[in-house]
Amino acid sequence: MNIVIDTSIVLSVITNEKHKDELIKITKGSNLIVPSSLPWEIGNAFTAMFKRKRITLKKAMAALHFYRQIPLRFVDVPLSDAIEIIEEELEEEENEGMDDDDDDEEENEAVEE
Repeated sequence: MNIVIDTSIVLSVITNEKHKDELIKITKGSNLIVPSSLPWEIGNAFTAMFKRKRITLKKAMAALHFYRQIPLRFVDVPLSDAIEIIEEELEEEENEGMDDDDDDEEENEAVEE
């Protein structure tokens, strides 16, 4: 099975965050697909962690060791495709919000009766 994962998932695993074991369990045996920008995103995340003093060099190096052991399939995602997906997702969220508003109105009407 193919699973597309993002930087936050990889960071959770390699920095030993609380959801690490669950994430490994869910993805074990799957083809993990990541954007080709992942190494830069990981580097950027470590930069932010260093600035906030949330990680030491020793822990960052250990995390990179774990990162190199994860079998990842890197794919290029054209920026135009990514932007279209974002716009579609936002439209869906807005439509879901409208549905929620309808539910709120129905609840309010029921309370008023």
